[in-house]
Amino acid sequence: MRGSNQYRARGQTLTPSLPAGANGLLSQARGAGPRGQSWRRSLDTDSDDHQLLATLAGDQTSSTTRMAVAANPHTDPATLRQLARDDNQMVRLEVADNPHTPPETLVEMLHREQVGDTDSCVTEAIASNPNLPAATLAMWQLAH
Repeated sequence: MRGSNQYRARGQTLTPSLPAGANGLLSQARGAGPRGQSWRRSLDTDSDDHQLLATLAGDQTSSTTRMAVAANPHTDPATLRQLARDDNQMVRLEVADNPHTPPETLVEMLHREQVGDTDSCVTEAIASNPNLPAATLAMWQLAH
């Protein structure tokens, strides 16, 4: 792939800028079937490598990868903030459901979801997150 940051080797698309091991994880995540699903479940709960999670959060070729990072309880607040702005609704839903999403990120998400008049499932998940400040939740409930 000339002019691209990726190249193919042994049937895998590799991104040279990723940390060691990330290309294998991305290949598994992009794979179909149970192997990819088990990898996602593992990333959802097991990985606590903040650098790797932040790098994978930037993988614009795989919403599944970004969803897994958003669901991971070890994902740092800056990465969750980044994923809260993702174009993919399912990624934003995972951020809204993550019990470690910071209050300020939830408030920003709630405002953005209301202004964008998007599907209410993300808004409902934000309202259900215990980190949403009580005053913000009360104002949201009055409006709905």
